[in-house]
Amino acid sequence: MTPPDLRQRLVEAAHEPGRRDELGRAATAWFGGEPTVEGWADFVDFFALEWVDRRGWTLLEQVADGPLTPLGWRWLTGVRSGVFVVDETDGPVAWCRDAASEDSLCIVVGEALAPRSVLRGRLLPDDQGRYHVSGDPDVFDPMGVVARLGLVREWLESPRRTLCERLAGLRRGFLRQRLQRQAFVAFFGSDQLLFPDALALEQHLNGFLEHLLFRHQPQALGGRTLAQQHTLDTGEQAVRVQVELGKTLTTAGSVGVVYDADEGIHFLPALDAFVSHLQGQSEHPDVVRSYLEDPGITALPFRRVGATERLAALLGVPDAPLAELLAELKPPAAALAPSVLPHFDG
Repeated sequence: MTPPDLRQRLVEAAHEPGRRDELGRAATAWFGGEPTVEGWADFVDFFALEWVDRRGWTLLEQVADGPLTPLGWRWLTGVRSGVFVVDETDGPVAWCRDAASEDSLCIVVGEALAPRSVLRGRLLPDDQGRYHVSGDPDVFDPMGVVARLGLVREWLESPRRTLCERLAGLRRGFLRQRLQRQAFVAFFGSDQLLFPDALALEQHLNGFLEHLLFRHQPQALGGRTLAQQHTLDTGEQAVRVQVELGKTLTTAGSVGVVYDADEGIHFLPALDAFVSHLQGQSEHPDVVRSYLEDPGITALPFRRVGATERLAALLGVPDAPLAELLAELKPPAAALAPSVLPHFDG
């Protein structure tokens, strides 16, 4: 249950003209076809908090003022959907079980529900270990085990459950990437670095991992380190990790690292030679060709340099905008959100 002012902002942002296409794709996925007026409020909450756009952002993150708050982090990582059965109530608070997993939950339901009532919908965590109803859930009168199992089976076999679980994984991945990038920039002072060799890179990355796990205290985690959050979530102590680079980088001489806000971290062999050639400061055409031919290297390093004249000369074509020069060799990523791209298990 989002605060009224924030919820209104999210609703307004969801219906902005620039998001019309994204909203339509999300609605098709949520409703399994043509959207309907019934259930629209629940869908808008879903679009604001669970849907991931083509840059990996949720709507909540886009309208937030500044860094994600601890509550926003909990909403995006802890939202859960399913069928919940009421065991006991105390006014607007109900002690429930997830009917599929048997997890115990304390849910603020707004009005008293009789024991054995069933709630089917979405829940958002608060900062007190409780959950609040999001959107317009279905509430069923007290029912027996057999009838309840029918609702559970329907949920477990539904495309909507598959969608929600996939989106949860996407959100966690993108949120983790942004948190790590924040720590990277705080530690190194920049999101683009150059190291003289792989040994120096390994040493600096190991220092960064120590900072990332045991010293960095992101606002989204309420001042806890990642190690502390891991212990809180799992009851286990975080282990220290050592970086060991692969052969491609250990034989490359200098190594560049770029931690991009959208594309994540990139390790780029001989980045200094690549930049120097494109800027006309030295001659390293073979390095540029290797970047062009390597399918694992995106257009990111080319965009970072921005210069096109020497790239066009190397390609043997007239100078042109970078996107045009790279259209075939480095095609842009899909314009669609990862939420609607094909998904393959394994």
